[in-house]
Amino acid sequence: ILSKEAEIGENAFNNCASNLVICGYSGTRAEEYAEENGIPYICLGDSIEGAVVTVSDQVYTGEALTPAPVVELNGVVLTEGTNYKVSYSDNTNAGTAKVTVKGILGYKDTLEKEFAIVRASIKNAEVSGLEEVVYTGTAFKPKPVVTLNGTVLKYGTDYKVKWSDNTNIGTAKVTVTGAGNYTGTVISSFTILPDEAHRTVLEKGRVTATFP
Repeated sequence: ILSKEAEIGENAFNNCASNLVICGYSGTRAEEYAEENGIPYICLGDSIEGAVVTVSDQVYTGEALTPAPVVELNGVVLTEGTNYKVSYSDNTNAGTAKVTVKGILGYKDTLEKEFAIVRASIKNAEVSGLEEVVYTGTAFKPKPVVTLNGTVLKYGTDYKVKWSDNTNIGTAKVTVTGAGNYTGTVISSFTILPDEAHRTVLEKGRVTATFP
């Protein structure tokens, strides 16, 4: 009984011995029926435990990643949905994810293969929200808005910020470094404008410097 849609009558095995055992392929209606009715089941077919599974590493996107594995057994590339089915775990965040391959129909048993989810780089992220400020004598630490591929990242979770040259009049630097599922660095800046007292510097009764 190869099809999952195949029908097995309620009384199909009523007159069988109490030590009945059903034999069949994995992933079939026969296997489901045996499980539903508490009947021992022997899975037939070739084991895929010796198969070579290849799966490519992925880059973090924020979504569950399901790369299709290539499963080769004894020189033959098997077909997903026909020879095996797959499931995934730990496959969203950066780190080590796992794909489980389970043989069906003419194949049996399972095997697992790990693949890496690498952290996404923020080097091409858009940094915004850094407005001009007026000199006060104290350090400014504005929190930038960081957007990557349309997603606004979370300060403290997805990135950290370091400020420099952020007290005196001039150009302050903001260094954004990826954290958590992100890596890489992007640099931006903001302007510290002179306050009223610094707009005109007098020396010996004449203007020696004028700030905009």
